[in-house]
Amino acid sequence: MLGALMLIGGAASGIGQLMAGNAAEAAGEFNADVLRQNARTVRQQGARTEEMIRRKQALFKGQQRAAIAQSGVKLDTGSALDVQEQSEIEMELDVMTQRYETEMRSLGLMTQATMAETQGDEAQRASYFGAAGSILGSAGNYAMLK
Repeated sequence: MLGALMLIGGAASGIGQLMAGNAAEAAGEFNADVLRQNARTVRQQGARTEEMIRRKQALFKGQQRAAIAQSGVKLDTGSALDVQEQSEIEMELDVMTQRYETEMRSLGLMTQATMAETQGDEAQRASYFGAAGSILGSAGNYAMLK
């Protein structure tokens, strides 16, 4: 009777470890999916922010040109042109900075997604060894009782 209980206990422990491993793997996949969706959302938000920056830049550019023209200075020569060109450069740097920050946030989320999947896979793999150890340990103990 004791031997049978040992075997049943070892089998139950092994099955429990397998179930826990499968649950960890499923959780890792779920978390990875959520993180990937978050990365897509970050990219979409970044694109909208870039559009907003460009609209503000176009508005500023028009106001700048109007102010220069109103002062009686020619728009396409000398320091007026230099000021406009410098503004264009700074505006493009703002867009590039926004794009870079968006990509870094998205990349961070994608990296976390890969890590979540890996952790789930490793937990599942470890559960196989744990289950085998429980079953074999119980069988060994049973054999020692005989």
